[in-house]
Amino acid sequence: MYNNDFTRATKVPAVNTKEFKSLSFKEQLWIYNLLLNDPERYASLIGEPICDKSVEYVDDKIKRVLREKNIGKPEVDHLPPIGFITDHWAAYSAFYNPHWFDHEFSPLDGLGLRHLRVFSFQLFTFPLLVLDRNSYDILTLLKDSPTPHEIANMFYYLVKSRAAGEYFQKGKFNPEVAVALGYSKLSSYVEINDINGMWPIAEPSDIIDLIEDDTYAMLSDQPRWLSHHVLIPLIPTDLLQKRQFNIKHWDFLIS
Repeated sequence: MYNNDFTRATKVPAVNTKEFKSLSFKEQLWIYNLLLNDPERYASLIGEPICDKSVEYVDDKIKRVLREKNIGKPEVDHLPPIGFITDHWAAYSAFYNPHWFDHEFSPLDGLGLRHLRVFSFQLFTFPLLVLDRNSYDILTLLKDSPTPHEIANMFYYLVKSRAAGEYFQKGKFNPEVAVALGYSKLSSYVEINDINGMWPIAEPSDIIDLIEDDTYAMLSDQPRWLSHHVLIPLIPTDLLQKRQFNIKHWDFLIS
C-alpha cells in the first residue's frame, strides 16, 4: 500500500480503525504524524473529514447541560435567612475521577447527584447553601472560633445563633450579640430541627439532616455573592476527604 519512504499512499486507513491497527509500526507512526502535522492531507487520503471524538464529547456535554433548566445564576431572593438550592449545575475547577467509586459506595450516586466533565471543568449538581448577609457574618465569626467542636458543628451553631438573633435580639442586628444569645437562650437545644421548629429560620429540608450527620460538608472558604446572599457548595464529605480531590474554585455556568 505504501512505498518505502512513506511519501505516497493510495489509500490510508483512519487512525484507530481495525485496518489501521493491522499495519506495521512504521506505517502507523507515519499516519499519526500525518494526522498531527498535515491534517488536510490526512483527511484527503482517508477520504473523509477528520472526526475528532474529543470535540464530539465536549459538544455533546455542553448541549446536554444547556438543555437543563437549572443552569446559570439561581433565584435566591425568595429564600429565608438560611436556605438551599438543589439539582443546580455549577462548574468546579477540580480533579475528579469517577472510577474511584466504581467498586464502593459513591457519594454522588447515593445522594442523587450528577456529574459531567467539560474541558478542564467538572460539572456537579452539589447542593448550595444560601445565606443572607447576617447569617454569613455569623458563619464568619464561627469560622474564627478557637474551639474545634464549634468548627465541626458550624451549621448547628449558625442556625442556633441566627434564630436567637432574629427572635431575642433587640435593636439593630449584631452578629456577635446573636452568637452570644445562641449560647445563652438556646443552650438546651441540641437538634437543629428542634430549634428550627420553635424559631423558624432555615428552610425545611432533608439536607439539614445530611449536614448534621456529616454526609455533607460546607465549602465555606469559597463563597459566591449573589444579590444580597452568599452561596456555599455542600460537598459529600466522603469525596471532600479524598486527598486527590481538590476544588480550586467554582462558578455558575452562565453568569
